[in-house]
Amino acid sequence: MTSEPADRTPSTTRLPWGWLLVVAGLAGVAIGRSIPPPVPDGQWWATYLTSPGFGGTAAFLGAAIAGGIAWRNSAKDRRQRQLTDQRSQWWDRFTWATEKAIAPDTSVVGMRVLNALVVPSLATAEDARMAIEISKIVDPSAPAQSEGGG
Repeated sequence: MTSEPADRTPSTTRLPWGWLLVVAGLAGVAIGRSIPPPVPDGQWWATYLTSPGFGGTAAFLGAAIAGGIAWRNSAKDRRQRQLTDQRSQWWDRFTWATEKAIAPDTSVVGMRVLNALVVPSLATAEDARMAIEISKIVDPSAPAQSEGGG
């Protein structure tokens, strides 16, 4: 009756819809104020599209889009770095626990730490299976999973 821990997937955070509505409203106000009502004569469009007001509006929108993309990529990079750090830390703990588990004088401490590393919040399913198999090799009478793990 060994239950395998699930892989930990990082949660995604998104901006609330309220922020999106505020930004869209501000953009609508800026565009509405900068564009006068069109007239059918065609000269208005040529005058407007070459005006500083249109250039400023286009620059602002471009900067806002670029900033949003940079923010999203930065958040994604931070999540990836955090996951990589957690996996590295798990591996360091795993190697320490395995070394202690096979040492004759501290095998109890090593086995307890090795069994604790099976907790799903610390290990992926593959990592937990590896820890279980190592603990079975080192001590066949050891439980397959720690009692507090899940």
